Amino acid sequence: MVIVKENRVICAVTVAVNFQKAPAGYSSDVKELCVKMSLNGMGFRAIERVNGISHNTVLNWHRQVEALIRDENYEIPAGEA
Repeated sequence: MVIVKENRVICAVTVAVNFQKAPAGYSSDVKELCVKMSLNGMGFRAIERVNGISHNTVLNWHRQVEALIRDENYEIPAGEA
């Protein structure tokens, strides 16, 4: 069963813009696809088998997106602003 949180799907789509700025390597479409697969619960090695991209590479992309999602969803607690 795959559970998709709405904010993660929206953020994964907006993160694709950041991948387009990458100078070399895989295309932004491939990166976006792999990140969407990982955010939807597919394992990194399974993504590697399907797309032929190293699971370590996919893991690095996933970590970048998670950091952006965390930053985007961060809320300043009341009284600290």
